[in-house]
Amino acid sequence: MIFPRLRFFRRAPFFRRAPMTQRRPVAVLSALIAVVGALAIAAPTPALAIDPETIVKALTPRPKAVPSTPAGPTVRSFKPAGTQTGRGIDIEGGEVPEAAPARIDLYVHFEYDQSSLTMSDARLTLDALGKALADPRLAKMKFEIIGHTDARGGDAYNEDLSKKRAQAVMQYLVQFHKINASLLRADGRGRRELKDPSRPDDAINRRVEVRTIPDGTS
Repeated sequence: MIFPRLRFFRRAPFFRRAPMTQRRPVAVLSALIAVVGALAIAAPTPALAIDPETIVKALTPRPKAVPSTPAGPTVRSFKPAGTQTGRGIDIEGGEVPEAAPARIDLYVHFEYDQSSLTMSDARLTLDALGKALADPRLAKMKFEIIGHTDARGGDAYNEDLSKKRAQAVMQYLVQFHKINASLLRADGRGRRELKDPSRPDDAINRRVEVRTIPDGTS
């Protein structure tokens, strides 16, 4: 009896592995995606942009509080003991309290340990400030630009750095927004006036404050 010859075929796999030359580009692309994703997570979230109108409103001086009694000397009263009416001295009235200078804190991003304005988000903030100071409602007012640092570093170093940053802001406003330099004054407070003393090293303390200068002061 003659049996037919059996032929055995090799079963083809469901998935074929791609050649090495085809796998390399895929691996490189995957690595790039991973790196970009990591950088996106590590990158700081940009600060919300501030608009000129917000700055104008913050720097517009508030009207002085009107006391319930007419303006005048401080209230004092004197009556001899045992008398209810009659002779005595009654001085009524009270001095109007001085309103605190209008002010606003701006977070101008400087590179670490630097006072030059090289960051694009810093320029956006200062452009908004320049437009606000040129607004007719503020155009004739005087302003003090005050630099602040966090608590890291020595007092003398921080005061010098904060003053240089305030001067850089002032120069930017004069050069690019044509703000009259005689209406501006730059100063540095270093770490003496922390925004949040409970977090002395936090970035919230590194800021530039703009404050109105009351009339009659230089």
